[in-house]
Amino acid sequence: MTRRRPRFRVVVEPLRPSVTPAEIAQLFQPLEVRSVIVSQQCGRFKATVALYTQLDMEFACLRNNTMYAGYQLHVYPVCHDAPTEPMVPATAAPAIPPASTPAPRNLYVLNLPLEVTTVQLEKLFAAYGTVRHCVILSMLDGQARRRGFVDMDTAREAHDAMQHLQGRVWCGYPLEVSYARVQRSAADATHGPCSRIVISGLLPCATIDADDVRALVTPYAAVAHIDWVEPRANDETFAAQVTLVDAHDAERVVRALDGHTIVGQHLHVAYSITD
Repeated sequence: MTRRRPRFRVVVEPLRPSVTPAEIAQLFQPLEVRSVIVSQQCGRFKATVALYTQLDMEFACLRNNTMYAGYQLHVYPVCHDAPTEPMVPATAAPAIPPASTPAPRNLYVLNLPLEVTTVQLEKLFAAYGTVRHCVILSMLDGQARRRGFVDMDTAREAHDAMQHLQGRVWCGYPLEVSYARVQRSAADATHGPCSRIVISGLLPCATIDADDVRALVTPYAAVAHIDWVEPRANDETFAAQVTLVDAHDAERVVRALDGHTIVGQHLHVAYSITD
């Protein structure tokens, strides 16, 4: 009996020859990875990553054009009943989505210099347009890299900044610039429906302030507000109540984070009973 291949898979290439499946699985955290197969073809190393859901596959593809171990990754989905060929050329530049989808202006910047300031980051991106908002997260990711978000004034400016700064070495650090998974606007923040979730299992040594909590949630949903939950006596962990801009995003956050271990924190995410 032929074993059926997983339905939701992505291919990641090129990779360094010494890469391990565990390192590739770490690259896609906090997504739940079913399996990783590393192979070699025509002298190039690549990995096929099997995921559990289509949503996870879509999130995994957002790693496309990011830098990893000195390589600019090409990440693309593979249909379970089709040959493993890329949907777009590996050298293709990220394209602005068609007019029928929201124009992305919010950029995710990874591997920032450890000593850089928000003012310096804003100045770097201001060379390609008007920066509406800029923030650097205080919590490093699982690979001890510093991260931030930059909101440009228009989708064109965001696209130009990403094209020019992706892979650029800044103060000795190769930047990884991509579209943020959630695009926000002022209208979203004031008029959108809200839903509350509670994230528990947070550790004082890993989650210091509201920006750290926001860093956990922002890849999956826009955050409107964060409140701290009063800890119980002798608790080593604490919790935060997060109000989301869009109620429809709550399920996505719960599915993405609940039960996952991130930066040593075993998280439990649930809907707030006060919502």
